Amino acid sequence: MHLFDNPFYLLKASPKDNRKKLLELADEAAFDMDSIKANESRSILSNPRKRLEAEISFFPGNTSMGKKIFSSFRSKKYDLTNMKNVWKLNSLSYANLIANLIDKNNSDFENIYLIRLLIKTFNEFDLSEIKFLINEDRSTSGFPEVENNKDIEDQINSRKSFYLGCIKKYTSELKLNIYSSLLVSLIEESNAIKEPILLSGLIDSFELQFKQYVLTEEEKVTSIIENIKTMTSSDYTKSALKKLVIRLNKELREWDKLVQPIQLSTQKRGLEHIQSKNLGFKVRNLALELNNTHNETDLAHLITLNLMDVFQEVTSISDLSKKDSEALKSSREEDKVISEVMEYITDARKNAEEKPNQTFIISEKLISLCSTLLEDVKENHTDDFYCFISDKVALCLNGLAVSHGNKSKRFKESILILKKALTNAAEADTFELIEDNIKIYMQNLGLSVHDESSLNNVNDNFNEAKGKIGKIGDFFGMVFGIFSLIFVIIIFLSIFSVSPGGALFFLSIFVFSIIFSKK
Repeated sequence: MHLFDNPFYLLKASPKDNRKKLLELADEAAFDMDSIKANESRSILSNPRKRLEAEISFFPGNTSMGKKIFSSFRSKKYDLTNMKNVWKLNSLSYANLIANLIDKNNSDFENIYLIRLLIKTFNEFDLSEIKFLINEDRSTSGFPEVENNKDIEDQINSRKSFYLGCIKKYTSELKLNIYSSLLVSLIEESNAIKEPILLSGLIDSFELQFKQYVLTEEEKVTSIIENIKTMTSSDYTKSALKKLVIRLNKELREWDKLVQPIQLSTQKRGLEHIQSKNLGFKVRNLALELNNTHNETDLAHLITLNLMDVFQEVTSISDLSKKDSEALKSSREEDKVISEVMEYITDARKNAEEKPNQTFIISEKLISLCSTLLEDVKENHTDDFYCFISDKVALCLNGLAVSHGNKSKRFKESILILKKALTNAAEADTFELIEDNIKIYMQNLGLSVHDESSLNNVNDNFNEAKGKIGKIGDFFGMVFGIFSLIFVIIIFLSIFSVSPGGALFFLSIFVFSIIFSKK
C-alpha cells in the first residue's frame, strides 16, 4: 500500500483517532474526494483486522506527523538522516518514508542511496517493537489490541513485497549489466554475516526475471564446448582451435556478468550456485581433455585461468582451477605477465580498501606499474592476450573508481580514474560500462554528460558561484598587471628621453600583447 492510497492519509487521520473522529473526518473528506472512497477508508480503519495493513503502511509511533514528515522531506531530499533524528522515526516508519520516495524521476545517485538505506533499515525491523507501537496507538483510539504475532508477520511480509516493488520500479529502467553491477555492489557492501533479507529478495527476483536470458547465454557456452570437441576429433589447425578457446572464454565472461550477483548471494548464504557449478565442471573437463588427450597445454591453461577468475564465488570450481593451474603452469612468459598483473590488481584493491582516501593515488600507481608491462605485451605477444590483460586493468580501475565515488563522493577523482580506465578497455561491454559510470558521476557533479570540457573547472562539490568569483579575480588581476607595466614603461622611457610618439607606440605594443596573451 502506497502512502497516497493509505486510508489514514486520505482521511487526514491519525491511528490515535477514535471511531467518532474517523466518522467526522470521513464526512469532511467527502467534500474533497469521492464520498464512496471516503466511507470505504473509514470502514477499513473502523475494522480492527482490516486497519492493520493501513497501520503498518503508515507511521506507527509517529502517528501525528505522517503527512507533515513526507511533505517536509520532499523539499530537502538530502536530509533523510536528519529527518529520522528530528522526528524520532522508528525503523518501520523510516522504511515507509524511504520506500515512498524511490522514484524513477530521481537521479541514479538519489535512488541508489535510498535503496541502500531501505535494505539496511528493513534489516533492523523488530516484530515486538512494531506490535507494541501499534497497540499503543490502539489503546488511545479505543480499538482492540493485536494479540496474534502471525498477523504482524503476515503484514511485514506484505510490506517486504511492497518495498521490493518500489525498488523494481527503478531497476526495471536500468540496463542489465548496470543492474547486475549494482546488485554486486550492494552484496559486497553488506558487512553482515547473513545477507540482508530485502537484498536476498531483490536478488531472487533478479534471478527469476532473467532466468531465460541466463539459460540462453549458458547454451552459447555449451555449444562452443561441443564445437571444440568436434574440432579436436579430427584434423585441426592450432590457430582455429585457439580462436574457439578465446571465444569460449569471452562467452563465459558474458554469462558470468549475469549470474555474478546470484553467485555472490548464494555464497553469502553458505551455499554454491548449482547452475554455475555444473557449467564450471563442463568447462574444466574440456580443459583437462585438451591437455591430457591433445597436448594443448597452453590452451588448457588459458581456459583454466579464466575459470579461476569467473568462478571465484563457486568455491569447488575455484579451488580445483587453482590446483589445475599449478599443474599446467609452465615457463611461458604469458603466465608471468598474468601473475604480475593480478598481483598489481590485488594489491591495488587491498590498499584501496585499507586506505580509501588514497584511492586516486593508488589507481595512478597501478596505471604506472602496468603501463610498461602492457607496452611489452603489445610488442611481444598476441593481440588477444594484450586485450585480455588490458581489460583486466580497466575493470580493476572501474571498480576502484566506483567504490571511491560511492564511499567518498569525490566524483571528479572517480571520473579521472574512469577516463584512464577507458584507455585500457578492450572489450565493448567494458567500454560501455565505464562510459555509463562516467555519465552518472558527471550528472552527480551537475555537469552535462556532453560537457566534459568543464570538468577541470569544478571541484567534487560543484560550486558555480566559486567559478564566477575566479573569473572576476582573473579580470582584475589582468587590469592590475596592465597598469603596473604601463607605469614601469613610462618611467623607462622618461629616463631615456624617448619622444611622446615613440612612447605611445611602445605602450600600445605592450598593452595589446598582454591582452591577447591573456585570451
